[in-house]
This record gives sequence, structure tokens and C-alpha cells, in this order.
Amino acid sequence: MPVVDVPPWVRHDALKAIYSVDICPRGRRLATGGGDNRTRIWDARPLFTPTNAWAEASTTNQTNAPNAPAAPALDSSIFTGTLLLASLSDHYGPVNAVRFNPQNEKMLAAAGDDNNILLYELQVGTGAKEFGSNTAPNAENWRASIVCRGHLSNITDLSWSVDGRLFATCSLDNAVIVWNAKGREVARLQGHESFVKGVTWDPVGRYLATQGDDKRVIIWRTDTWKQANEVSEPFANTPPNRTHSLRLAWSPDGRFVASTNAYENLVGAHTAPIIGREKFGQQFSLVGHSAPVVTIRMNPRMRHNKGKGAVCAVAMGSQDRSISVWNLGTMRPSVYKGLFEKQVSDLAWDPSGRLLVACSLDGTVATLQFFDEEIGTPLTDAEHSTFMSSLYGSMPGAMGGKTALPESARMRVPGGGGEHAVATAREERQHHQQPSVMPQRMDRRNDGRKRIVPNAVEGGGGGGGAMTAMPLRPPLPPPAGAAAAAGASPAPIAMVGRKRPSEGGTLQLQPAPALRVVPPTEITPQLHLQLSESGMVLEFRNQAEKCALVCRRADGTALWTDQLPNPCARAAGGSGGVWIAAGCADGTLHALLPSGRRVLPPLVLGSAPAFLSASPSSDGGAPPRLLWCGADGDLAIFNCATCRRELTARLPAIVGAEVADVRLRDAVKAEDVPVPLCVLADGRVLAYHAGLESWMLVQDHDPFSQAERRLAAFSEGGGDDDGLLGSYVAACRHWESQLAAARVLGRRQDASNAVKGLVGALVAVGDVYRLGGLVRALLRNKGVEVIGVSEGVEEDWVRKAIEPMRESASVSVQRLYEELTDEMAG
Repeated sequence: MPVVDVPPWVRHDALKAIYSVDICPRGRRLATGGGDNRTRIWDARPLFTPTNAWAEASTTNQTNAPNAPAAPALDSSIFTGTLLLASLSDHYGPVNAVRFNPQNEKMLAAAGDDNNILLYELQVGTGAKEFGSNTAPNAENWRASIVCRGHLSNITDLSWSVDGRLFATCSLDNAVIVWNAKGREVARLQGHESFVKGVTWDPVGRYLATQGDDKRVIIWRTDTWKQANEVSEPFANTPPNRTHSLRLAWSPDGRFVASTNAYENLVGAHTAPIIGREKFGQQFSLVGHSAPVVTIRMNPRMRHNKGKGAVCAVAMGSQDRSISVWNLGTMRPSVYKGLFEKQVSDLAWDPSGRLLVACSLDGTVATLQFFDEEIGTPLTDAEHSTFMSSLYGSMPGAMGGKTALPESARMRVPGGGGEHAVATAREERQHHQQPSVMPQRMDRRNDGRKRIVPNAVEGGGGGGGAMTAMPLRPPLPPPAGAAAAAGASPAPIAMVGRKRPSEGGTLQLQPAPALRVVPPTEITPQLHLQLSESGMVLEFRNQAEKCALVCRRADGTALWTDQLPNPCARAAGGSGGVWIAAGCADGTLHALLPSGRRVLPPLVLGSAPAFLSASPSSDGGAPPRLLWCGADGDLAIFNCATCRRELTARLPAIVGAEVADVRLRDAVKAEDVPVPLCVLADGRVLAYHAGLESWMLVQDHDPFSQAERRLAAFSEGGGDDDGLLGSYVAACRHWESQLAAARVLGRRQDASNAVKGLVGALVAVGDVYRLGGLVRALLRNKGVEVIGVSEGVEEDWVRKAIEPMRESASVSVQRLYEELTDEMAG
């Protein structure tokens, strides 16, 4: 029997659901994605530590010890002794999928409900402290180096190609997108007619498999990105059910795909169909769970089959809260129950294939450590290479994934047949189903700004095709002649950069580069809005000149239907008292209640929505609010309780930057208006100050870590002063900006941390003048003018904050410390 454990230290905040789990290629780190909007990376070594029965087996039965999974070692220069190596809070919604790059353990992809994929990379040094958290800085320095944007709804699954050069994501927008490791979109696959909830790569590199709520598994070719086949028969009798994911898996030898969520009436049981590679048809099913199977993970090591070749081991997780592990040579499963209180959400094997990690929606993780006698003896690398050669010939792509996307992978079968060839008629049918592109019509409004409206066209294939739209570009400024004719003053030209003048010359300013405030608004065939309080889903089905609305229960039953006069571009709200808000391509906002009743007539806001988000009502009494941001940069906040417009603003025009997201941050007081946050594509964050009617840069992307290390080396006498001034300025600017932002946003803890950081930077270079001014400001009126909150800080807190001054090597700083302590004592 395997050794089963539930490590209590693998948790997310407030025991939120854990939606995904993965182990890095060398088995040294464990990643989890949770409902607290965080991605966490853990030290995986304790998962291998002998405990309880495992310890007894390893001490009393030494013959079994060599078969036990060995704990991989972390680099001692990186590992600091903490189990949680990093907590990353860059997502704005639950994190549904985390996957390490199979060829680079220092790269992790994370995707979630905010429609974004973040590519994290492990960098040198310790990590930064999480903004707004009281915890210590991360032990490892994981940074989000790339943000991939392209999906229009929640991302449900993610899978890397074997060589680590490409990865694929699937979403509730019915689309599958293939990206390269630099974050660029390679292909967009449209073929599913409902939510896509699972994706997996062929280990040989020739195919990609996806599964959706439309009861189909689609096999895609990776050379043309067209459909090679689709499998629907095993899922025809699957009853309507609510699944968070449908994570199918390809076997490590590439011979079959294990799929999820099927049901066989003949045996009256939920099954996992096994789809063979030869003709992509169902070969057999794995039966045994009492509820839908929602996640499958193949053991990465092929196993000996008692002298009869090699077989796979597969693990399955179900909504019945149990896990089953199968050796496909014996076809006898081992079922493990009682580990979780809610359904299993994801599975992961370590590289040795002896440790299985499972996570659940109850917020816990369980591990199962197997001996070879239980799941079979793994093939050696040489045996695996020989076995793959017998299937696919001498092909590097099949020998460990060093070469992806092989161009001629012909699987050898006993009968001499090749892979199943797709019929010409089927290829033509798939070609005709590709959606046509909708052109645009442009006119000019009275104020000179342009307005872009999509024109309807027929879908491909003689009607019935899905409708898409060209991106709605933001309005451009009117030509100089048009502005002059209208009597308007010409807008000033933004100028950046300076050149040092020659003798007697003048400064030469360079014109600013072209600016696009917001990304183009895209219209997709379908949008889906989850009404979280009731479990209902609202479907927006766009057609050429209208949009059909269907509200369904979780079991698929339709509750009500409606229609909008124009295609819907963005949707939000529907819970916590927020209206169901639908922003249409013609610039109108439609507000409905979850019951389907309209709250207001359509609001005419002038341009297609670029961003639409909601802030539900809170326990503190804050009313529900809705944020609208148009493609022309206009921004508005509506109070859904009072039907009032509480704020009007315009997005900032920052040279060389594009707006990636606009959302609301809850106000400090319930009666205050929430603060709009503008996230730029380069990682900077701006907040709108209603009193100043201006945008503030509250998060920059300065390379502060290098400056901080230089200051530390200088203060300890271990470094020179080369570049110290620049480091000092960067450090002080960073902490002062953090302090100012926390003060305006009412974040007391962040303001306190910024004060301590600023004191440390000033002490490091011995800036007595600014130190004295800062500390004396803290002592006046409890430091309210510095911290920015009414309760201020106590004198004892100030004493602790200036402790670094006492340890300074500078006599001037020590003298100032004595003066300040005397002032506090007096």
C-alpha cells in the first residue's frame, strides 16, 4: 500500500480552494494555484520525508528503501529553510492552472479567472514582499516576466509541449490558444461549441487534444492547426453536470488519450474513455467512480508489463472525492477515499513517477508515495528510448521531447497500418466552418472623434457560421485641418527626450511616439457570465446585428431568454447586488437583474466598452458599483443601489504604454467611492485621485532590488561608492512612492512598511537631514501627515522604526538618533 499523507502546511489564505498543482521537472518545487488569487511555490522535499508508516518501512525493511522516491536537493544558496518559497499575487482572480515548463524548472505558467496567463521566471536573490501583506519577503525571487492576453473569459487549463517551446490554454470563451514561450500567440483554435475545460499535448509533438462541455474531444494537428479528428460517441450519454475542469491526459508513449466525464448507460457508471492514436476512436473505458471524472494525470514513466512490453500507469480524480490509480497492464485500480471533503481538482506526478500529489476544492493537498511493487518497475532511459523507437522510428521528438513538432511521425502498428488520415470532405467541412471576419463602418461624431461600428456579413459555409468582429480601434484625434475648421485649439504635441545643445544652440525635443490608450475591443461569438451567488450562467450569443441572452441553471436548464439589439462586447456583474451589465459594440450599456428584468433603459455612453468590471456589496455596507471604460478612454463608476454616476474620468495618455486592465479597488470607508486602478502592459499601476482629478503612479517597475543590494553593501563597508548615488535615489524614490501611494489609498500597513524601508535607505547613506525631517514628522500628531490614516502611529512604533539608526556606522546618524530619543523622552 502507498504511504498517504495530507501535509498541513500546503495551504492558501482562508483555506481557499486549490484548483491546480504541479511539480517542477526535477521534483524540487511544488506549485499550487488557489481561490485566493495567488500562485504559491513550495519546497517539495518534505513531501518525500519518511513519516509514520513510510519511516517504519524505510527503517525496518531496508530492501524497499531503494524503491522509495528520493528527495531532490535544492540549491543551498537559494533555499532559506522556509516551506513556502514564494507567494505570488499578480492575478486578479482565482488561479485555475499552474504548470512548470518541462524543459526549464525556473519558468512557471499560471492562468486564471482574470483571463490572463502569467509566465513567471526565477531570478537571483530573494523575492519582494507581497504588496499589502504582513508576511516576510519571498524566499525565492519569482517575477512575472510576461503577461499573455487573448482570452475573453476564464482560463480553465494549460499544457506545455514536451520541448517547452509552446504551451496551449483553453477557456470558457470556447477557444484554445497556442502561445510560444515568449508570450506571443501562435494559433487560435476555434472548434468547440461550448466551454473548453481541458488541453493536453501529444508527447511525440504532432497533435493537441482538447475537451469541452460540448461533449467532444477534438484532436488538432500541430503542423497546420486544423482538426485531425473529433470524438463524441463516448460522451453522448453524459448527463448535464457542473464541472470545474475536464483535464484529459496523453500517455507518455503517445499511443492513447485518457479523457474525462463520460457515462455508460449499459453499466450505469461514470467512465474515463481511452481514445487510441491509430484511428482516434474509443478503445475501452476505465470504470469505477460514482461521480464524473474531472482530472487525469499520466505517470511520466512507462512500466514493465511482466515481459510483455511496456504499459502506463494513470491517476484519476473525481467529483466523488476519491482518487484511483490504474496499471493498464493489469487493469486493476487502487481506489483511495476519505482524503478530501470536496472534489479532486488536479493531480501531479513527480519525475520519478513514485509520488502523486492531489489537490481539492476543500483547500487541502494529499500525497501518495508508491513502491515499484505497487505500480510496476519503471523502464530505464535506454529501455524507454528503444521502446519509443519501436513505435515511431528513430526520431528525436519521441526520445524525450528534445525536438518538438516532428514533421513525419508515423506510428508503427502491428498490422502495418499508419495513422488515421482525415478525409478530404471532413477537411473541407472544417475549412468552411471557419468564421468570417466582420468589416467596419466609420463615421465622425460632432466633437470630431471617430466612431467605428461593425457591419454584418454572412458567416462562412452558407450561413450559420460563427460571427466575429474586427477589433474596434479607439478613436483617433481629429486632423489638424478638421480641428481648425471647428474652431478648436490644436492639441499640444507630447514631447519626450532631450538632446544636449551645441555651443549657442537650443534644446531639441523629439516628438512622442504614437500612443494607443486602450487595446482594441474584440467581439467574439459567445460570452459567458457566472452568477456566483446562485450558480447560474448567463450566455451572450452574438449574431450579426443582435445578441441573444440565455440564463441557465448549473444543470443546463434554461430559466429565461432575452435579446440585445447589438452584439455584446463585454459583460460583468450579476452578484452581490451588482447589475448584470452588458456593454454593446454601439456604445450602449444594458443593465438587468438576475431575474431578467431591466433596471434602466440602455445608457448611451458613446463608444464600445474596452473594460467592464464590478464591485459587489460588502459586509461593511459598501454599495455595489460598476466600472465602465470605453474604447475612447472615458471612464465612469455607477452606484447600482442609487442609480447614480459617482465618478467621471479619462484614462491617462502615457507615452509608450498601453492599458492592460482597468478595475476597482474597494474604498477605505463604505461611503467613499472605490478607487479606479489602471494597470499598464509594462507592469505599472495607476490610481485615480478624485480630489485632485488626476492619475497617480502607485506602482513602478524600477530595478529596485539591485539598488537595495548596493546600499546594503555600502552600509556594511563591503562595497564601493560606484553608482551609489543612483542606487540611493532609486531606493528612496521607491519607498517614498510606496509611502505616498499607501497614504492616498488608506493602506496603513503598507505605509508602515514603506516608512521602515525609507528609514533603512536613508540610514545606509547617512542622509541626516532627510532622516531628521521624516522622524520628526512621524512624531507630530502621531504621524498622520506621513501615514495618512486617522489613528496614526504610537511613539513606541517610531522607536522601533528608527532602531537601524543606532546600529549605523555613521557618527552623524548615531548623534541624530540620540537627539531624537531625547526629544521623545522629553
